[in-house]
Amino acid sequence: MITWYEDNDNVLRVSGARNEVTKAVISTATVTANVVVKETGQAITGVTLPLTLTAVGGQRGTFAGVCPKEANISAGQTLTAQITFAGSGEGEDAYIEEDITVEARTE
Repeated sequence: MITWYEDNDNVLRVSGARNEVTKAVISTATVTANVVVKETGQAITGVTLPLTLTAVGGQRGTFAGVCPKEANISAGQTLTAQITFAGSGEGEDAYIEEDITVEARTE
């Protein structure tokens, strides 16, 4: 489970991307994420979706992107990131979902 904070820029990071056929680490892929409210399936508003995740330098198989603080999310919500990988070879396309809890920043 990922934690995001309301009224903050939040990072969506996925790591361990591997080719399902060869098991090689994937370092180049087009990775996008739609973010929806888990309860309703409705996309969050206030930001342009899908988010784009780019390869993180020096961390093979890791991709990250930022959801801007303008996103209309509130403490107590559970969101779902619907992440799609489009690779360049067989076994490099994938779809995963990650739940996100939204909290108020208290510090």
